[in-house]
Amino acid sequence: MNDTDICKRLRRSDKRSLQWLFDQYYTTLVHYALKITSDPESSEEIVQDVFVSVWNNRKKIEVRSFHPYLSRAVRNKCITYIQAAMKHQEPIENVMYAIRDTNNQNSMELDELTTALKEAENLLPQQTRLVFSLSRHSEMTYSEISKELGISTKTVEYHISKAFKLIRGFIASRGFQVSFVLLMILL
Repeated sequence: MNDTDICKRLRRSDKRSLQWLFDQYYTTLVHYALKITSDPESSEEIVQDVFVSVWNNRKKIEVRSFHPYLSRAVRNKCITYIQAAMKHQEPIENVMYAIRDTNNQNSMELDELTTALKEAENLLPQQTRLVFSLSRHSEMTYSEISKELGISTKTVEYHISKAFKLIRGFIASRGFQVSFVLLMILL
């Protein structure tokens, strides 16, 4: 089956065509989402949401090639997921206070992690560090950063994503087991 046939069959509400797409691309798309989110459960949910969206919009879907279409849809949902996670984070001071109150050992680990996070941030490439700092420390929106630096919002998104990826790698190399969501809260 080629993509044009699949598209036509989807518009006729042929569930087998959706199943074929799912079987063909699901695993690859979950791995792609996982690279962006570092969260296996969310990655699976994101990909499943994309397939639900394809089915819900099947009557008006016009796709020449499903792989790039589905990849872009997954990427966009991952960005939305990351932005939502960032908006719902508590200020670092609240998180640090709560952890310190629970256990002195956690307090020492948090101090070590906070030091490692600052070190990781200082090791970021200059432009990435600047964009990241404006976002996290100056609390500027992507749009505000874009205007301030004269770059596109997509470039801002790229630098933020790159910063988190590099920081996660640095933190992992120091032996910390930090989930993506906790990393976003701490930064």
